[in-house]
Amino acid sequence: MYVIKLNNINKINNIKLLQNQFKFIDKVEVLDEIINQLIKICDIINKINVVFLIIFMCTIIILFSNTNKIIFQNRKMI
Repeated sequence: MYVIKLNNINKINNIKLLQNQFKFIDKVEVLDEIINQLIKICDIINKINVVFLIIFMCTIIILFSNTNKIIFQNRKMI
């Protein structure tokens, strides 16, 4: 009788351990999905940053080219 109870307790403990492992696996899968979503968001942010950098560089180039034109025009007038 005592041995049967011990076996049952062991089985119950094993089942609980398995349940805990599955809970852990579920949490890891959820974390993995969250990390994947964050990586996608970061990729999108990087692409947006690159676009803004290109726009910024273009505006700086346009501004410098315009100031150079103005400077040369002023020199010609003098």
